[in-house]
Amino acid sequence: MLESDVTKAVWNYLKAEGWEILGVHYPGASGGLYFHRQERAEKGARGALVVDIVARKQSDVLFVESKVRYDPKDTEKLIMLTTEPAYRQSILAALGIALGEEVHFLRGIAVHQINLRRHHLPDEFFLFRYSVAVEVWGTYPKEQGQLLFNDYRVLPLY
Repeated sequence: MLESDVTKAVWNYLKAEGWEILGVHYPGASGGLYFHRQERAEKGARGALVVDIVARKQSDVLFVESKVRYDPKDTEKLIMLTTEPAYRQSILAALGIALGEEVHFLRGIAVHQINLRRHHLPDEFFLFRYSVAVEVWGTYPKEQGQLLFNDYRVLPLY
């Protein structure tokens, strides 16, 4: 199991659920979106935050970080990106969203392995958890914006 496997699986899941995929970035991919702090003028990856998947459905924009094993730094990264005003203009510009347009930023973590007793995932995060043994996705609902994933859903990976 590789990070790219987890990312591709979430990508396929979101497409099947009617999400428009705006950017995908995983090791070896080149389709990611780069988000810079407002005061920085660089383009490309230098100094930018890059998220594994950015998807949109109506006024909801979902940012997903994926790993084989959960890394709390991904949670911190998504909180910083979606709450710091310095990133807002970069996000809106990259996604073609007009200033003043209603938009909800949603955050998700996709993993193959996570110990929920040891790691606390904040309530406002979606958890995409993939189990290779039974080849199903489990999504755990967290309400925010206009989105609520089903408690449990069985989907083919590819």
